[in-house]
Amino acid sequence: MTFRSDDRGVTVQVGTILLFATLVVAMSLYQATAIPSQNQTVEFRHNERVQGQMQDVRNAIVRTGATGTGQPTSVTLGTQYPGHVLFVNPPPASGSLRTAKLGSTTIEHLSATDSETRDYFDGGGHSFSTRALVYAPNYDQYANAPDTVYENTVVYNRGRDGNATLTDQQLVHGTRITLVTVNGSLSRTQSGTVSLDPHALSPSTTMTRTISVQSDGNDPVIRIPTTLGVAKWTRLLADQRYVQSVGSGADGTVAVTLKGRENGTNVTYDLRMAAVGVGSNTTETNATYITNVSPKTETVNGTTTLVAEVRDRYNNPVSGVTVTSSDGGRTETTNEQGRVRFEYEASEPGTETVTLSIDDNGAERERVSFRIETASGGTGSGGGGTYDVEWVDAAGLDCTHDANGYPTVCTLDRSATSTHTLTANVTYGGEPVTDTTVDFGLNRTGVVSTSSKEATTGDDGRVQVSIDDSSTGDVKLLAASGGDADSVVVHVVQSGAMPEIVYNGDAAATRGYRNSGPKSGVVFSVTNERPEGATLTDVHVEPHDSTIDALSDPSYGTGIYESELYVSAQRDGASDIGNGVSLPTTIDIDSDGQNLGPPFRQNPIIGGNNGTATFYLYQFERNGTPVEMANEPVDVTLTFENHDPVSFTLDANDGGNGGGGGEQTTAYPDAFNDGDGALEYGEDPSIPPSNPEGGLEGFGNLDVDSNDNQVAALREYYRHPDGFEMSIGVSVSGIESRNHHTLVLGDYRTSGGGSHEVSVTPVDENGDPLGGSYTLSESSTTTRRIDLPQAVVEYVNDNGTLYLVFEDRNSNQDERLRIDYLSVESSDD
Repeated sequence: MTFRSDDRGVTVQVGTILLFATLVVAMSLYQATAIPSQNQTVEFRHNERVQGQMQDVRNAIVRTGATGTGQPTSVTLGTQYPGHVLFVNPPPASGSLRTAKLGSTTIEHLSATDSETRDYFDGGGHSFSTRALVYAPNYDQYANAPDTVYENTVVYNRGRDGNATLTDQQLVHGTRITLVTVNGSLSRTQSGTVSLDPHALSPSTTMTRTISVQSDGNDPVIRIPTTLGVAKWTRLLADQRYVQSVGSGADGTVAVTLKGRENGTNVTYDLRMAAVGVGSNTTETNATYITNVSPKTETVNGTTTLVAEVRDRYNNPVSGVTVTSSDGGRTETTNEQGRVRFEYEASEPGTETVTLSIDDNGAERERVSFRIETASGGTGSGGGGTYDVEWVDAAGLDCTHDANGYPTVCTLDRSATSTHTLTANVTYGGEPVTDTTVDFGLNRTGVVSTSSKEATTGDDGRVQVSIDDSSTGDVKLLAASGGDADSVVVHVVQSGAMPEIVYNGDAAATRGYRNSGPKSGVVFSVTNERPEGATLTDVHVEPHDSTIDALSDPSYGTGIYESELYVSAQRDGASDIGNGVSLPTTIDIDSDGQNLGPPFRQNPIIGGNNGTATFYLYQFERNGTPVEMANEPVDVTLTFENHDPVSFTLDANDGGNGGGGGEQTTAYPDAFNDGDGALEYGEDPSIPPSNPEGGLEGFGNLDVDSNDNQVAALREYYRHPDGFEMSIGVSVSGIESRNHHTLVLGDYRTSGGGSHEVSVTPVDENGDPLGGSYTLSESSTTTRRIDLPQAVVEYVNDNGTLYLVFEDRNSNQDERLRIDYLSVESSDD
């Protein structure tokens, strides 16, 4: 019996096998291409965050050196890859953070102006060893990731294609020289977070000392050990007028030459130096020299106090050092300010020299001598000082006075104002004593604090100190110098509610300049109820949701909603930080971010008497993706120069919908594009027109109604073959989506040799007109409001930006437009 073959199931089996093979191939292709691409994006985002963290490290080191107080921070060395069900990821990426040998910074041809300090800091070379701090990533896919390096107050990326700076330098600023060295050993490699605790080696217990220095006859030179290169340092120091040149030095250093003389006189520089320890194996500083605080020559009639200060090689005070007096071999130990006091009692008329010394008294810098002249008739019982110290003024306080009109008891009302300035006068024989130190003290703590512990008298023999109240009560404020002292009683009361800086409870989530997507920004305001203005220095930002890990604006612009932090106040301030900043963070406004000129890296001032400040934070991200902030609480702490820190929690629903509402909003220009050939602050060649002509001067003045005092000027240049031409672009970003937009041209006028006509045209990003043009031809100052047509409104609502082109063509005349301010007002009314 013969059976027929049956192939009916073969096709299904083959199809199944082919389908499975296709799936396997597809998955393999996805594993080989898509997964690495996704991981590379994760690595790139992580590298951006680490660059921001290295800037935080830089700020912590600089602050530690300036204040003597440690500033802990951290760096996330590696990152985790997102999980997949069917696909495989490599192990978490790691990175290393280590200190690296750099060399020594040398200061040459600078000599201290004070004679005792000059015993140590003379015109010879002074070298201070320092190290770099290097973050090196070890990624699986991002093969060209740069190392990020901190050295000499600068953070930069070091890559195969060269170096790119991320911060400005603080080494030289005008006539201020700041040297912060790094000492210690650190080497950590891991995928987690490393905590850093920079600690001050010098100064160890107080603020850094600033000494005055001048040229020794040659131009001063600072030799910097660096791997950044001469070209980068040249650019970093380009705006410093006292820097004469930047060139190559020996052993890989960069030589910065400063002006020694200007207009026939020596230039005086203020020199501050500090040493900061990072990691282990740090080296403490030791006593290097001793200098006088009280005058070196005194005429006494009884008892006087000799005050000296012991300093290390960085010119900072050293505590716990034994100082020996030649007057009977007595010894005293320096206090936290590095100072010692010896009481000298004159026994008989004549002249005596008292020498205070440290170590073995072998070098001139290890001793300081005081010449004491004792007048005849001295009692020897003490109490009669060389100088006469008197409190002479307490501005703004309600005081009772003695027979000479000097304040004795003063009342300070905390409810009215918290800070006042008092003036003391130092005389000898009725004549003012100049350039002498006056010490300030309090007989109790907790009532008021003083702005400084000492001050130096000016040419009129006077010094001032500010007091700030802490609580009600009575306290005695003393001023002492040259053996005499005076006191004034400060009676602190509180007659009403205390004026404060308060959060207005108006936080709102906003899309910023975007018309769609999550509301990833937050805007809020505070009010200063105090009579005096408040200078804001730092803003701490910490979302409650710890997965919100970055604050990073996606724009290349630099205005509101185009910077991580923008504060609009009596004086604006802003920080635009390259690659954003990791959260939580504290933004140091005058140090962090790009140095683009005011208001960037400028501490904002909130006006007194209910002045307000509006804060724009943009934008919050989670793993590089914008986060909807409408229901995300954020803790904020504001730190001030002249007010206690203010902390509060933002609820982004406090103020309702930040992406548009009934209230009018105003946006100002953020960029321009002209044809003068110079790249200036605010200039963006990517905005229309594509072929600009003419020039715009004073762009930064366009965002403020200055009552016609500070203006911008648009003018033509004779560069075009057909004659004078003007075609200048201005963009206004951050415009919220509303029903109506009004262009405001404030306090403008036209001038020139022709018809005095300049046109302004709204255009799209390609420079194509969106509607009609508007002619400006007023020769007297005028303010004009233009309600933009529907086509322009729709474009602005879709893009959040208005582009304007100011033109004058074919007039063959040099037309000019002078304008005080420009804005776009938006509302739903």
